[in-house]
Parts: sequence; C-alpha cells; structure tokens
Amino acid sequence: MSSSSALIYDMSRMILIDNSPPGTSGCAITSPMASSYVKDTVTVTGTADDQYSYYKYLLEYGLGASPSSWTTINSQTNMPAIINGTLGSWDTTSLIDGQLYTLRLTVTDRAGNPGNQTVTTRQVYVDNNPPCFQP
Repeated sequence: MSSSSALIYDMSRMILIDNSPPGTSGCAITSPMASSYVKDTVTVTGTADDQYSYYKYLLEYGLGASPSSWTTINSQTNMPAIINGTLGSWDTTSLIDGQLYTLRLTVTDRAGNPGNQTVTTRQVYVDNNPPCFQP
C-alpha cells in the first residue's frame, strides 16, 4: 500500500419524505358532542396524531360560529401523540352565558404540513346558569 492511498467510506441514511398533512383521523374532537350545552370546566377529548411524524397540537376556542379571534385552551409540542385522550380542560365560567362557541383543534407534523385536513372544529353552547323556575 502506498502512502497516497485514499480511504473510502460508504455511508447510507434512510430519509422519510412527508408531503402529507396529518389526516382527519389524526385530528378529532370527540367530546363535548356537537351542539351540546356545556358548563363549568369541560374536559375536551379527542385525537392529535400523525401517521408518520406527529409534532404538536393546538386547542382553541372562539365566540360564535365563525370566530374572528381565538383563545388557547391548551397546546403541546414534542409530546407523545394523544389517541382518544384528554386534549385540554376548558374553563367556561367567565364566558358569555347562552352563547355559541367553536372549539378548534390544529395538528401539525414535524415536516410542518398543517394544511386544511389537520383542522377540526366543534360548536357548543355555554350555559352556566341554571334555569329559573317560577311556580
């Protein structure tokens, strides 16, 4: 072997190409039910997952059927995916009673593919006041 010999290294890596946003099965609110009446602190359950590279989710609420602004209930980044579990606890005690609110869940994967398929909404009514009974 001469002093001008070259060393050759053979390296390989596996790369996952992810051009798809998380599917609708990975972004779901299962409770509370649509059009239900909620009060006090509500446990919001559902799924935040991605088949290949789940990264984070954001759970929010807004006033009305098409909110102009959103308030964060909970968000998690770099945590295990949630499958039919608790996404967050929503305190409704300071909200306008008798109004329609929209819950919104957004799931994002590590490739940054948020897309429309990753957003799901659920509309509920807040009713913290008991009915008034007059004999």
